[in-house]
Amino acid sequence: MKETNRVLGGLNRAENAMWSWMHGFGTFDSIPEVEKKNFLVNSKREVSDMQDMMVASIQEAKDFLAQNPLQPDEIEQ
Repeated sequence: MKETNRVLGGLNRAENAMWSWMHGFGTFDSIPEVEKKNFLVNSKREVSDMQDMMVASIQEAKDFLAQNPLQPDEIEQ
């Protein structure tokens, strides 16, 4: 159970990072023109970091599921 929670925590952190970035990007239209390039450069870096986090957490979840397959009584109908 501890390992399950750790894997789920990684997936949740990656998802939260995505939502946080999306919310922050919503301010793009209100940024002065002279600052937009820097904003986009920083956003690109953040997206790259977020992508790395997503890919790693998804792979970790896949590995966990491969090592701990669900039993028929554990699958929700």
